Amino acid sequence: MHSSKLTEIVAALDKKELDRLSQFLGSTYFIQIKQKEKAILLLGILKRAHPEMKGEELEKQKVFTQLFPDSPYSANKMDKLMASLLKAIRQFILFEYSVVKDNELEQELTFLKFYRDKELEKPFEQSVLQVKKKQRNFDHKGKEYYFNQYRIESEITAQASWRNQRKGDLNLPNTLKGIDAFYLIAKLEYACWSLAQGISVNLEVESSLVLLDHLLEGLSKEYLHQYPLTSLYYYAYILLRKGTDRETLGKFAELLEGVDQLIPIEQLKAIQAIYRSFMVKEYNKGEKKTSEIFKLYKAHLDAGYLYHDNGIFPGLLRNLVSLGLRSKSFDWVYQFVQKHQHRIIGTQVPVVIYALNLAEYYFALKKYPEVLNLLGDPSEDTYYKIAAKKLELKVLFETQDDLLETKMTAFKVYIHRNSKKKLPESPYQRNNNFINILRQINSPQVYKNSKKINKLIDKIELLGSVAEREWLLEKLEQMR
Repeated sequence: MHSSKLTEIVAALDKKELDRLSQFLGSTYFIQIKQKEKAILLLGILKRAHPEMKGEELEKQKVFTQLFPDSPYSANKMDKLMASLLKAIRQFILFEYSVVKDNELEQELTFLKFYRDKELEKPFEQSVLQVKKKQRNFDHKGKEYYFNQYRIESEITAQASWRNQRKGDLNLPNTLKGIDAFYLIAKLEYACWSLAQGISVNLEVESSLVLLDHLLEGLSKEYLHQYPLTSLYYYAYILLRKGTDRETLGKFAELLEGVDQLIPIEQLKAIQAIYRSFMVKEYNKGEKKTSEIFKLYKAHLDAGYLYHDNGIFPGLLRNLVSLGLRSKSFDWVYQFVQKHQHRIIGTQVPVVIYALNLAEYYFALKKYPEVLNLLGDPSEDTYYKIAAKKLELKVLFETQDDLLETKMTAFKVYIHRNSKKKLPESPYQRNNNFINILRQINSPQVYKNSKKINKLIDKIELLGSVAEREWLLEKLEQMR
């Protein structure tokens, strides 16, 4: 039973949810499965192993013996019982998220559908008033707000169509307005993320972006800027799509300062992340200073934009560490890494991610043995494998280790094998440029050769997007 979908889902539930699940399974109305008693017993066994879901007590044959002490082991019978319990848990999740969770608007929309289906006109109209009142009371209007606005208006349109009113507009103008607002916001948001992730080279994505370009050209400024979210995503899209524009960047930054009370915090975090992605993109091209990006990241850290449920994702942790080290803020970096050692989320190996960032800190202090002691296989994540391999290469270069040439070849092969499937074009090119430059720097012909050194410096500036750009430039300057 280890690593089954059933144990994975049960492990994800907290204690209170497990208690409610037990009550749910006991219901004669919701759950109608054969061997209900056995399913409840099986859940009890899983609860005792929660949350680790490990140990011999979860081996299928041992669990089967507890459930069916008088029967010979049957894998088919055990699988069927597990499938039945999993199906019941899925029903419980639906009930939890549609009824138990505090989602009044979703419940009101369900009532609207019920009244419309049952042709209860007066309750329908009363429910419309209630749901619209709830919408008006929303202070923070995110993408979901506009989607729900469309859903409400579409229900009113469906009700008006059912009554077959030959006069009137069937509420179609409001329905169209609702779907237009949601579509524009959602389209701009996902387009921004596509560009921020560096995947616009995908032909399907590019064709979608071209369609959006034509759409934006045909819209009036008044329409584009009628909502805070459309304005923010419009400016973000222009910046990511067309590059640096001081006027657009200024308007975008100005808008960001005044929207924290107008849109949901999670939406604000997403937009701030797009802003950071743009700034990092400009930095990677050599158009922004490290101090500017570091200042932005620290401001977002202090504002709470970098946290999710009080935890921090590995990518954000690494970005802050890298920027802090490049800014020579060594003490700050060490304290930051230690403070967040047990707050790393979104990975199955937080200890290894912590070690990798600590290794970066020791590298900056030129404590190379400590770096190599901390480096291992960071995870199955391609990006972190690449980060560890680059750090190892830098140590081998600094210490003039004989393994450097072999390791450089291995790195080149690794990123080539992972290109396209696991590594999009932009990070592949950035890392490929790094290894190509490092190979040339390592050539004996470059040392003390000002002409070749200047040529490589010019090449780095020309390429723009080069991983470890500042370190490479520093090594070249030291070789003069």
